[in-house]
Amino acid sequence: MVSKKDFWPWIIVIFGLLFSMIRSTTDRCYSMFYLHFMYEYDIEYTYVSMVMGAFYVGYAASGLLCPVLVKYWSLRALMMAFGMLAAVSTSLAVIHLPFWCVVALFGAIPGLCFGLQLPLVLKNVADCVPKTRRVLAFQLVFMGYGLGPFLGCPTWQVLISNYTWRGAILIISGIFIHTVAVGGTMESNAKMMEPQKQLFTDAEDKVGDAPNCCGSKALRSIYFQFDLGFFALPATYILLLLFAGYASGIAITVSYIVPYGVQELGLTEVQASFLPSAIAVGEMSAKVMVGMFFHKIKESRRKLLVSGEFLIAAILLAILSSLRGYIPVMILCVGIGLLEGATDGILINYIVEIFPEKYFAAANSYTNLFGFLFVSAANLLAGITVDQTGKLSNVFYLGASMYFAASVGMFLLHIRYPQKNQQKAISISLE
Repeated sequence: MVSKKDFWPWIIVIFGLLFSMIRSTTDRCYSMFYLHFMYEYDIEYTYVSMVMGAFYVGYAASGLLCPVLVKYWSLRALMMAFGMLAAVSTSLAVIHLPFWCVVALFGAIPGLCFGLQLPLVLKNVADCVPKTRRVLAFQLVFMGYGLGPFLGCPTWQVLISNYTWRGAILIISGIFIHTVAVGGTMESNAKMMEPQKQLFTDAEDKVGDAPNCCGSKALRSIYFQFDLGFFALPATYILLLLFAGYASGIAITVSYIVPYGVQELGLTEVQASFLPSAIAVGEMSAKVMVGMFFHKIKESRRKLLVSGEFLIAAILLAILSSLRGYIPVMILCVGIGLLEGATDGILINYIVEIFPEKYFAAANSYTNLFGFLFVSAANLLAGITVDQTGKLSNVFYLGASMYFAASVGMFLLHIRYPQKNQQKAISISLE
């Protein structure tokens, strides 16, 4: 007889997949609105790129709030509250307001909300799925990073064509509210971590690895509240390099692939909307292949293999602008998706192996903070590059350099951590 214990974890995985679809569709399909924003507000790429840049700034800011909020609020309360905030904020962006309001309401605030919600979803999946099925569960959740843009970008384009960009954003705000339903799968009192005793009640408090420079109780409290010991680990800086390059390469590619298709390849907006979908097809295929075959690769060679994948992705992106024709560009987009799309679940396992349990929230939060601040700056630099050179294809060289940085970061992990770290593995992980 099938019990709730048997199927409920997979219901949670399905809702996690739904969230990852909504989150990934958002930033990867912002380019659907670029030409419409330029026409409406009479602005250039430097300014329209600020919408995606603001999304990543908000996503980065979640890294400062997450380590504190998860100590005091339940997963369900945080998930539902920020789902409502994202929906309401986005709906207000359709009002006739200055462009900077659209940047804040449709970019920064949803980014902040999704950045806070993601670790809650991962924690919920990790707690409910049996350990033997956890890798499969995470791969299914991250399948949304391919499936979302695959379905979402053409859908957004259809919404814009039929309801104008304001009507499309209003419908999208209704989609965002579905993240509240994801919170319904979480236990009402479940938290990111077990309640801890209040620190620094007397001189004999156990303060663990607080440095000597944090002598006062106030400084030591800040040190532990924000898990600043994370920055004492050498692997932290390699992770930041890796993640910043990886996320920036993706962001630049999906941000400009649609305008590139329309303006330099002569495609219709509907045809161009399938270019991000082609990348998503590659991502989904890669996740399936990784789930089936990656464990068969010798452990000491896995990081080197991923480093090589990033390097090849950089080469493909660099030659993208030399291709002409819809089909060749579509095929290359699938190839780029194949090479970079397999890494979500892989990075999870590396963070599980390398970082101690107490730094889970810090690894998630500070990687988002510094990584997506860098992504925002790279996206703005891409917009300036287009306006100064007049060629959209030039941004792909910038994206290629970001993938190269990710390749270097993974190679450094291969050198410094060639075998599985013997630290106690954490049971929850980072996107």
